[in-house]
Amino acid sequence: MDKFYTFALLFALVFLIVCLILVGLMMQNQSSGKKFPLRPTVCPDKWRAETDSNNIATKCIFNIQNKGKETNTNENLILSTVPNICDKKKWTISTGVRWDGVSNYTGCS
Repeated sequence: MDKFYTFALLFALVFLIVCLILVGLMMQNQSSGKKFPLRPTVCPDKWRAETDSNNIATKCIFNIQNKGKETNTNENLILSTVPNICDKKKWTISTGVRWDGVSNYTGCS
């Protein structure tokens, strides 16, 4: 009976190591070359979007009802003035606004 437990334990250990290696390889190959995040939000955190008659967001307005860290800007963000995500990232850095999905975007050089 002692040999059976030794064999079962050895088999389970080898199986666990093989599974961990496979999971590690899948995780390594999964995210290579992808930009994060895939779809950022329309407006920064604690801001709300103002839409036009076609329900398209035109500008972001600072939402004062939400309490939290104050930023050094009281201006509204006109979305047409920052056409791409890299410009939005520069805007967040210059104003100190936290925008999840934009301020941590990894696709800009």
